[in-house]
Amino acid sequence: MRFGTLLLAALLLASSTTGIDSGPAKNGYWWAELNEPAKLWFLQGYTEGLRRANGLLRQSVNFDDKKTLAAVRREPVTSYLDFSGVSYGQFRQGLDEFYTDYRNKRININVAILYIRDQIRGESQSELDKRLEGMRKGAVEPDYDDR
Repeated sequence: MRFGTLLLAALLLASSTTGIDSGPAKNGYWWAELNEPAKLWFLQGYTEGLRRANGLLRQSVNFDDKKTLAAVRREPVTSYLDFSGVSYGQFRQGLDEFYTDYRNKRININVAILYIRDQIRGESQSELDKRLEGMRKGAVEPDYDDR
């Protein structure tokens, strides 16, 4: 029950409007307007915030009865929040390169940064290509920036 409540709260928080979601769409056009220090400050805050959320979620899950939730089912929830092992400079360089492709300009930073993280970690190119195709298709939907 405790885990269910925690998961529901996390999902509600994730779907609510936050500071990063307010203002102009956070995509390649927005990214290109930032100077180098602003890019690094953004990446530090973004990744550190998600690392902290990952740690808190893992601690909460670990307090629950481990029999009620197998580690295999726990990993997909926390894997989205794991940004360890990648430097801010790697993220900056990866996003700079990602957004130089005109087809990627409208892709939201929230999915672009996951793509860059997985690319750095050695995800297979075929899997990355499938994801990128889906990201590009989604970014041309009329209400994409409203989601």
